Amino acid sequence: LYSERNWQLLQAMATGIRLLAPHQLARWWGVPITNAKRSLRELCDSGFLKETIVRARRLPPITQPLLQWKPTQPTPNFGALSY
Repeated sequence: LYSERNWQLLQAMATGIRLLAPHQLARWWGVPITNAKRSLRELCDSGFLKETIVRARRLPPITQPLLQWKPTQPTPNFGALSY
C-alpha cells in the first residue's frame, strides 16, 4: 500500500489529475491492468481515493490543429472549442 508508486499517484491525484482509469494507470506505470486495478482498489479501501463511475465518450482522433492563433490576434472562444 505504501509504495513509491502509490505515493506518486496520490500526489498526482491531489495536485492535478482529477480522474484516472485503470488502463491509464497501467500504461503510466508500465504494468498489467490487473496490478493497476489492485493498487487502485487498495487506495480506495484505505480511504485515500474514492471510486466514481463517470459516463464519458472517448475523444475523437485529432488529426489536425483545432485552432491556430497568435497573441497578436483577437482572443478566440476557447470555451466553444472545448465542446
